[in-house]
Amino acid sequence: MTIDPYTNNTYWTSVVSEINSQMPGLVDAIHLQTYAGGAGNSPCVNWDFGGVPVYPGLSDDHHAPPFVTPDQAEAKLKTWHEQCGITGAWLWIFDQIAGTDLPRQYAHAMINGVQGQ
Repeated sequence: MTIDPYTNNTYWTSVVSEINSQMPGLVDAIHLQTYAGGAGNSPCVNWDFGGVPVYPGLSDDHHAPPFVTPDQAEAKLKTWHEQCGITGAWLWIFDQIAGTDLPRQYAHAMINGVQGQ
């Protein structure tokens, strides 16, 4: 099960801790919003869920700032990988880039970023 927070980190870290204390490993990933209401969030600061990995979500949508291009996504993910070892990420929102070359570009950029390349 995943949790998808964007604000109130203290509450969400306690929720995950309580769930996993009752059913170890049930929450196995955190999808952290770093755009729109979660703009300014970093998976490396104030979002420590113990051993549960935090995967940041980036926006390709101008209406959910900060919008990032594939190159910007790669750079941001590489920085987070170097700072706190993130190993995954996700992209909001697919609908507007479907049918273009952008999904491939974001995929390659994001893979390179989370691998620190």
